[in-house]
Amino acid sequence: MEAPDKKSYNSEVTRPVWLPFNDTSKELVASLVECLGYPTTGPKADKYVVVVSSLLKATQVLLKKASDILRHTEESLCLVTVPPCR
Repeated sequence: MEAPDKKSYNSEVTRPVWLPFNDTSKELVASLVECLGYPTTGPKADKYVVVVSSLLKATQVLLKKASDILRHTEESLCLVTVPPCR
């Protein structure tokens, strides 16, 4: 198997530093933590909230970048693209 070319991945480094900021995001993160089976009480519970929140933030950033790329592609090549997620 050929070694992957790391330059072509365009990877993003995510540091777990984000917390949910409003009631909706708190509810979403709590639901995901519970659904994934992570502890909701105890010393590690807060760490899991930070990790899940940070992954959601990273996803949001990547979706925005993908949306911008699709929009640029649509403008330059006149392609029809799926509207960005809301």
